Amino acid sequence: MNMEIIRKVLLGTLLTALATGPAVAAEQGPYLGFALGESDDDILNETDSGFKLFGGYTLSPNLGVELAFVDLGEFSSGNLEQDGLSVHLLGYLPVSQSFDLFGKVGFFNWEVRASGLTDTGTDISYGFGGEVRVSNQLAIRAEWETYDDVSGGDVDLFSLGLSLRF
Repeated sequence: MNMEIIRKVLLGTLLTALATGPAVAAEQGPYLGFALGESDDDILNETDSGFKLFGGYTLSPNLGVELAFVDLGEFSSGNLEQDGLSVHLLGYLPVSQSFDLFGKVGFFNWEVRASGLTDTGTDISYGFGGEVRVSNQLAIRAEWETYDDVSGGDVDLFSLGLSLRF
């Protein structure tokens, strides 16, 4: 995917959400989700498809926690793979009854595999995005995250996803 297309989709999703009328207020409780997007490695100067499986708990209208498995893709013609687990504290800014902006900060426990060698570490990660609730249970999410110092460089993930509350 082209990074410019992903950025335009993220911006379009956020602007559409701002223009929508009230729907359903966010509820406290657990959620699970999946997001697909494009990752951008600043050292390799390459992009690839990335995805994440995430779950979290909304503690209040303004605070939540989230755990995710993040696959940042394969780079250098498939010879280098990057993935790991992230844990984030989320701060929500309700814009309307159906749309929230959010920021996140936390840690990413990463693993990079290349040519039979493995490098691991834990570093800071952060990001921001928006979430549109289309029903009591279903939400659409657009976000940007950066994972600092993954094997010496930063990797950004731009993604669109769905989350399901239960």
